[in-house]
Amino acid sequence: MLRPKMGLTLTMLACVMLLCSAPLAQADTVLALQQAGVNGGLLTIVATAGDLNPLVYSGSYGSFSVVFFGTFETNTAAFSSISSSTMTVVNTTADEATLVLYASSQGFTLPDSTPLIAESSMGGSVNIATLTGHFHAFADQNNALLGDTDFTNGVQPLLFNQTSFDTGSATGLFDRLAGPYSMTVVADLTIGGLGNVNYSNHLNMTPVPEPGTLALLGIGLVGLAIGYRRKSR
Repeated sequence: MLRPKMGLTLTMLACVMLLCSAPLAQADTVLALQQAGVNGGLLTIVATAGDLNPLVYSGSYGSFSVVFFGTFETNTAAFSSISSSTMTVVNTTADEATLVLYASSQGFTLPDSTPLIAESSMGGSVNIATLTGHFHAFADQNNALLGDTDFTNGVQPLLFNQTSFDTGSATGLFDRLAGPYSMTVVADLTIGGLGNVNYSNHLNMTPVPEPGTLALLGIGLVGLAIGYRRKSR
């Protein structure tokens, strides 16, 4: 016969094993890097957190030194978003090299409507060297981490004004399902030797305005136009 204390211990152990074997409902947030010739050219997850938490990574990867590469998420009734940024990405070699930086998060449940307006953009600056690249934003109906098959605003190339760059804003409609969805933002940067770059990007989800809201907005614009015409006479 088991002693009471031993029986209790085995019962607790069985409960722990059951909990550990159950699928985790907690969402994941990841930062990942990718460079040809590093880790077989495969995408490498360098930092992870749970439940839409902010996340920051600093370290060396291949030809690059990455400082304060981070992501932040929002999940509210009016506005959900994923954003990422870097303090600096430095090509530590004398040769041009390409680094792809990913930020992805699961578990977005809001806004609670469909479709959603998806708006994305990226901007930043480059010092010393040349830079080419583009930005990509994705959303996945089935909540896949790093999912890139359901929605994208397409490739957004970097447009330059001397040492600063911007992609401009792109918008589209994302048809979300009843369950949670994921969002991913990707910066693809080809940096000249010894150059350094900083940037910030985002993908925002907002509800499509109700017809009544659009009607009120139209009435307001008509009122402004009438008022302007009266003043101009």
